[in-house]
Amino acid sequence: MFKLPPKEQILENKWLKWIGPKLHHPEFWVWSRRNVATGVALGLFFGFMIPLGQLTIAVACGVMLRATWPVSAASTFVTNPFTFPPIYYAAYEVGSYVLRSEHAEGAYMTPAGAAGWLEWALGVGKPTFLGLAIFAITASSLSYFLVRTVWGFKTRLQWINRSKKRLAKAKKV
Repeated sequence: MFKLPPKEQILENKWLKWIGPKLHHPEFWVWSRRNVATGVALGLFFGFMIPLGQLTIAVACGVMLRATWPVSAASTFVTNPFTFPPIYYAAYEVGSYVLRSEHAEGAYMTPAGAAGWLEWALGVGKPTFLGLAIFAITASSLSYFLVRTVWGFKTRLQWINRSKKRLAKAKKV
């Protein structure tokens, strides 16, 4: 189970001072169905869409939307040094398919020279960005509804089990 450091230790962290008094809001310290689902969705969205600085942006948006920001920070690690190459390759392929564009000649090889880099980036960038946007929107939407559904189902099962125990206990008396 994921365990956070004590609230006081987090509030005193020098790297989180920029958030300021918003960090003290009680909703950030309650793990509710809505807050966690929003945090996961934000983390996945920015994890796919932004290659650098995604954690900071996910936390800032989590604070603004009152999501569980540690979850949004952790969810950005969907893209990491191990998953980055296959995700970006798949994004390029999906984007190329959606745009119905042929693979640019030498799309998988980086050219030499500044003009060559710009031409290569423009040719590969458009399908890759489109693929990443599709991944980000799909993953964040599905994760939001999946977390809410699974959490709600688990809560209902717990409620049913408690009711059965109370009923069994009442029958014994």
